Amino acid sequence: MKAQEALSAEEAGRISEVAREVAARGLAVPAIVALELLKPWSFVGGQLMWLAEPFLGPRARRYAAFLEDRRRLEALLKALASPSQAGEGERGNRL
Repeated sequence: MKAQEALSAEEAGRISEVAREVAARGLAVPAIVALELLKPWSFVGGQLMWLAEPFLGPRARRYAAFLEDRRRLEALLKALASPSQAGEGERGNRL
C-alpha cells in the first residue's frame, strides 16, 4: 500500500465536485452506504476496470485508479458525510 500522501489539489477538486453532484441529487446517504459496503472490494473493482479498459475506453483508467486507491475512497466518503454536502441534498426534498 502507498505511503499516506496528501491528495493533489486536482484530485481533491474532482472528489468534492462528485460529492456535490451526488448530494444535489439527494443520494448522499445511499452513496455512503454503497461505498462503505463495497470498500473491501474496491481493489478488485479497480482490477476489473483495467480488464474492461479495451471495451470502455480511456475513461476506465481514471475509474480504475480511483477504485484502487483507498485514500481517494476515504476522501469521497468524508466529502459525502460533511454537513455542507448533506444539507445541499436535503434542500430539494423539503415541502
